Amino acid sequence: ATLRTAGDEFKTTMTLTGYKGGRPEKQINQDRSMLISPYHISEKKQDEGSLPAQLLGVFDGHGNGGEATSQHSIDTLPKLLAEKLKAIDDENMLENEEAVSQALKEVFNEVDRSDPTNGEAGCTATVVLRLGEKLFVANAGDSVSFIGFYFEGPDDKQQQQQQQQQQQKEPEIQIVYKTREDKPDLPEERARILKAGGYVHIPTDPALDVPRAYYVDQNGKMTWGLAMSRSIGDWYVQGVIAEPIVDVLSIPDIIQTALASYAETCSASNAATNQEDNSNDREESCEALNPHDVHIFAVSASDGMMDELSPDYVGAVMAQAFFDSHNPIVPHSAAEHLVLTAARQWHRDGGSYRDDIAIAAMTIVADDGDA
Repeated sequence: ATLRTAGDEFKTTMTLTGYKGGRPEKQINQDRSMLISPYHISEKKQDEGSLPAQLLGVFDGHGNGGEATSQHSIDTLPKLLAEKLKAIDDENMLENEEAVSQALKEVFNEVDRSDPTNGEAGCTATVVLRLGEKLFVANAGDSVSFIGFYFEGPDDKQQQQQQQQQQQKEPEIQIVYKTREDKPDLPEERARILKAGGYVHIPTDPALDVPRAYYVDQNGKMTWGLAMSRSIGDWYVQGVIAEPIVDVLSIPDIIQTALASYAETCSASNAATNQEDNSNDREESCEALNPHDVHIFAVSASDGMMDELSPDYVGAVMAQAFFDSHNPIVPHSAAEHLVLTAARQWHRDGGSYRDDIAIAAMTIVADDGDA
């Protein structure tokens, strides 16, 4: 197996070649991860007044030549997207979310139309684009992107007293958003595939297979069962489209959610402490949380990881590596731990097959600095 990695203390990407039968040296890694931070849309640098921008994503290839489709995607998508965003000035990017969302949809479709396999193969595509105080998440397929926040939780007063105020705060990590996995059995996806002349098979026993979209030829024969309803490539599976679902998140709103969570956690901690002390007087022992102490992160990962690990677990491991000064694990090592943990889980589930695995993760840096 081959691990490939890149990044630094603010960002990391990693992929691992799977095993799908045959000689180990003949295995092909069809997964690709992409991370550009800062993402220079214009010639101006961010410290010269341009909008802070970051870009990450994962592309999971499938079929004969799927690695060509996923490689083509990471080679062309950032350039095409930058060209379209240049046509939108910075103020309009913040005010006109629809223009940016439309740009992402157009880019996914353009990458699809230029697929080097002529649609014989395909790949998923999940992308997080940060522009100023907005996060645009575009997804086509069953890879996953999610957004989370991290802060150090309120001190427990009793533990502080017992340990002479040397108790480390318990960190709070929450996932506030996760992309939908585009599966053929979703009602609106199934309806589109059937209308286009395709077929959706939904197994009676989920343990034996997953729902699949099938290409139906002129003789009614079904081939090419695809386990997703959206992808780049895969032109011949009727009703499968490249256009992503795009969601928009506000960074200030995420920070407010974190502050509210902190206040709730603090209140619960105080109530528990007062109850243990048999006190009727509620003491407020938490310091106010500064919005700058709320740290936001983004992760994209292929199903080779997310079929085996939960977003909460992946998020916790990466957030602690990014933000916890008491954690000796650096982001590269955290990503490696996640990749290898998922790989071992594939084998524990039975059989020798293991899917390719990819992850890209980054901190959402403040407006006044680059990662």
